[in-house]
Amino acid sequence: MEDREDEDVFRVLCPVLPIPQGGSPERNAEVLGEAPADAAVFQAEITEVPALRTLLEGCDTVVHLAGPPSVAASFLEPAACVRAHAVGTAAICEALPRQVRRFVYVSSAEVYGLRNRSPVSEIAPCAPVSPYGAAKLAAEVLVGALGSRRSLEVVILRPFSVYGPGGRTDSALKTAVEQARNSEVVRLYAPDVVRDYCHVQDVVSAIVKAVSMELSVGTHVYNVGSGIGVSVGDVARLALALVGRSVPVEAAAGEDRPRSADVNELFADRRLIASELGWIPVVTLEAGLCGLLGISPGSDATSSRAAVRPDGDDRSTGRWSPPKS
Repeated sequence: MEDREDEDVFRVLCPVLPIPQGGSPERNAEVLGEAPADAAVFQAEITEVPALRTLLEGCDTVVHLAGPPSVAASFLEPAACVRAHAVGTAAICEALPRQVRRFVYVSSAEVYGLRNRSPVSEIAPCAPVSPYGAAKLAAEVLVGALGSRRSLEVVILRPFSVYGPGGRTDSALKTAVEQARNSEVVRLYAPDVVRDYCHVQDVVSAIVKAVSMELSVGTHVYNVGSGIGVSVGDVARLALALVGRSVPVEAAAGEDRPRSADVNELFADRRLIASELGWIPVVTLEAGLCGLLGISPGSDATSSRAAVRPDGDDRSTGRWSPPKS
């Protein structure tokens, strides 16, 4: 496959929906502070079709990432979540100009729900168990239907647990890292839950591939993940090892969502995106955690603890566990 040589044009829409854990104009401005100098930044309500038509005029490729990312918050305000993800996506579809030939929608692995055994492939059935997952799946269906009617190149990306600079402060991984650095006891909700942690830098590279690689007309769905399942408790243990601390890791009382909505294990089969788009993740969990902790991978603080790195995982299962003492 050859990369497309299209001229780069940047137009960024910053939604202003007042949703818990969602973006604010101030946060958007902070995140976009290092955007290319020729990027045009707009702020608008994502459901306002006339504003979207103005924004999208002249575009031939659309990348849609807008909407609040929190599963827990979607249980508090499900209507707002659906409005942002599903109704907002419908508005973008309605506003899409005729010259657009590629639509990249950044969905979520939350669409898979509880029924599948990991590693999960793109052909696994989708049965979301949260308003967030349901809204994301509805948006996927809307984009796919538009693509079929308009003969578009549609790319749907399903990132797994994204982390890194600028990420949510209430995520399980961020909580584990902060407590590993500062607390005498690390207390986590559901520390045995296994997730596939994918660094934001790798997610961005997947989006670039989705925009630039030659693809046929139709809908193409890809998982975006490391392919390695790690429990949030083991993330905390790795962070503790990286900073040279030894404190207990315990389950915290309480819960942030219904137990029935807990997906105990979810990690990606990433073979399809590797074969069709040539994408592979490059940021190891150790390196990503070092970035959040403000230390350098391979430094004196980390080199003596290389044995805890989740890079030598058992590829037959995709699961990683810390070495037994």
